[in-house]
Order: sequence, then C-alpha cells, then structure tokens
Amino acid sequence: MSSSSPRSEQQRGLGKKNPARLWREFAAVLPPLSSFTPAVAVELVQLLLTPLWFACTLPFVIGAGLVQLYLLGGKRKNAELAATMPERVTARLARMSSEASLPAAAPSVSTSTRLAAKEGPRGFQSQFIDSGDSGAGVTLHVVTGGNFAASSKPLLLFVHGFPECWSTWQGQLVFFAKLGFPVAAMDMRGFGLSTAPQNVSAYAARNLVDDVLRVIRKLREQRASAIGGNGGDVVLIAHDWGGVVGWNVAFEAALAAANHGGGAAVEDARSITKLVLCSAPHPAHFIYYATLKDRFQLLRSWYMLFFQLPLLPELWMHASPQRFARALSHSDQELLPAMVADSATCTGMLNYYRAAAREQLPPALGGPTPLRRARKPLPVPVPVLQLWGRHDEALGTGLVTELPLQRWTPHPRSRVALLDATHWLMHDKTKEVNEAILRFVQEE
Repeated sequence: MSSSSPRSEQQRGLGKKNPARLWREFAAVLPPLSSFTPAVAVELVQLLLTPLWFACTLPFVIGAGLVQLYLLGGKRKNAELAATMPERVTARLARMSSEASLPAAAPSVSTSTRLAAKEGPRGFQSQFIDSGDSGAGVTLHVVTGGNFAASSKPLLLFVHGFPECWSTWQGQLVFFAKLGFPVAAMDMRGFGLSTAPQNVSAYAARNLVDDVLRVIRKLREQRASAIGGNGGDVVLIAHDWGGVVGWNVAFEAALAAANHGGGAAVEDARSITKLVLCSAPHPAHFIYYATLKDRFQLLRSWYMLFFQLPLLPELWMHASPQRFARALSHSDQELLPAMVADSATCTGMLNYYRAAAREQLPPALGGPTPLRRARKPLPVPVPVLQLWGRHDEALGTGLVTELPLQRWTPHPRSRVALLDATHWLMHDKTKEVNEAILRFVQEE
C-alpha cells in the first residue's frame, strides 16, 4: 500500500501540471517576446485580423449567397455560366494560338494518340485523357500545343494550384510554344474541365500522382508517334497544390530510379528529367517549419481549417462566382467564375485540403488505404528549381530557404530562386519566371 500511494500522488501531480504544460505548448506557437519588433507585431496583428474579419463577415456573405441562389435565380444563372466553360476555353485557346503565331487547331481531340504531331508546330487545343481510375471514372482535361515533333526539346508539362486551372500558365505556354517546345497544361481532377469526384477519398495523394503520370504517358505516346522511341524527356513545372503533387511525383521518380524494374508507371516517372516547383512547400518540411521555426505559418494557413467544414466553403465560393473571382485579383477573371459556378467543381477543389487532413488517419476514420497514401519522402535525384515569391502571403519564404537542400534535392544543379513577387509569381513576374525556367531547362 505504501508503495502505491507515492505513485498515486505523482500521477495526481502530473495531472495538475498538465494544463500548464499544454499552455506552454500553445504559447510556443507564437514567437518569443525577445524576438518581437514593431514589424513582427504589425505582421502578427494582420495575421490575427484576417481570419477574424473573415469570420465576422462570413454570415453576411453566406446569407446574401443564399438569397442570391434561392430567391433571385442564382442557381439558374450559375448553371448557365458553368455551361459556358467549354466555349470560353475554346476561345482562349484560339487567342493563344494567334499570340504564339501557331496554326489554328481543332477545338478538341479524343484520348487517342492520333495527333498531327509530324506536321510540326500546331495550335493550342484541348484533349481529354482517361485517368485510369476506374472507381472514380475521372477524365482529365489537358491543353497541348507547340512542336511535338521537336525531338531535341523536352516536353514541358505544367500543373496548376488552387483555385485555378490550366490557364494560370498561359504566359508560359505561349512563351515556350513560340520557342518550339512541345507544351501541355492539365486540369487536375476537380478543376476546370476535368471530372470532379465528390468523395474525399478520390483525392488521396497517390490518385493525384497517378493522374500526372497517366497524362505523361499519353503525351509521350503522342510524341513517340512523331519522333520515335519512347517519346522523349519531360520537365514537370508546377505551382501551389500542383507543386505539392509534383513533390510526390518526384518521390515516385526517385523510387523508380532506385529500382530496376519495368512497367509503364515506372517508365513515366523515369522520364521526368527536371522539376520546377513554384510556391510549393516540401511535404516533409511544412509541418516541422510551421510548428518549430516560423510560428506565424500556422496563422497564415488558417483557411485550411475553414476548408475542412462541410458545405460552408462551397457556398462561400459558389454563391457569387464573380465575387469570388474578384477577391482573387491574380486569378483568371474569365474562366474562374465559370469554373466555380459549378458546385461540384467547388467541392472537388476543396477536397484537396480535406484529403490532405485525413492523410494520416486510418481508413476506418476516413483516411486513405495504405496503397493510396503518399510515398515516404525521398531525396530527388533530378535537378530541382524552386521559385518563390518574397511577398507570399500564404507561405513564408523560410519554407524554401530553410529546406535542407542537400538532403532532399542533392543534385548539384538544384537551386532556389527568390523573386520580388507574391504567391502568384507566374502572374506577377511572368518574364522573370519564363527566363528562369528557360535557363534551367537548357542547362546540360
């Protein structure tokens, strides 16, 4: 009895200390008082006021949205607006072909590999590729253009982020098509003209990786019909969420390089010879940095918590597509409203954040099966160029400047470039981004 009493007292003592320990852990999220400067204090106030203001105005936005949708004919107007998306894309591609001095192309082609690649440069056009995800029945929209018969140049595949679509890369697509590169930009599942599955599990990390590899396979098959061989090399260029997927594709490529087996997916991963990632934090570094290095990063990421809620984020986006697009001044003001006018697309876009939050949960609690989880991060063997805006309002620069490059991107030509831009650096600094990518692609 005497030996158990001290243990009980010790346990009760630990219980009394738990609230204090929890408070210390919570306080550790904020910078230490010794590091506070006027600039840090201003930044902290701004970061605290942003979600507070959003929370205060959200009921009014939602209320106005409900009135718009159900009393003022908003649902009908949104359906009509969403139906114009294919027409808007076709018109945009025609303007891009003219800007790039490329011949006019058919509005769209099928998923087959029968393209007029041998005829040389061709205008921008849409095609639709089956993702191979038989359970979700996903079809991926891809814009292609340029010279698919240029055997000396790699295929440049661009992948967008949230809440955009393929058109976020318009400035890069036209620039590189003019230089004779074969170029392509895909709509990830849930965005643009690609299918938008409604279940969160459809957005598990491996599904997103498989989509990119599937697109690479089809595009390489198309190039092979023109240049022979296996279709040549691929440079993957991605931003924001596309960049996060790009990192996971790179881990797949690293695994493929380490293994000597074959198979279509392995060959697709091995075909990626370079990687350009814009405003895309390394998956293994984000949580570590946000909790231990830059305590403000958690405040910058407040919207990720909001996106976990059911229905409200969709209503916030879908109730007034034009308002949502205007709130994102860097976005495509022509295509984005038509995209979010489709409520299913809004859910698909938001499911990226919901699936990421469930990544480590067991399947019984909504997490993905082991085969659908992200690969364990591996050192990327190919050259990686990371582009980042110094004024990124969502992601601190330390996410890239403090990343252990020798550990994760050990190739001697891997590097980081900081630009005087925001999170949307390919819009802010189109010329600088194009030149940085071109130099990187041309390096031997």
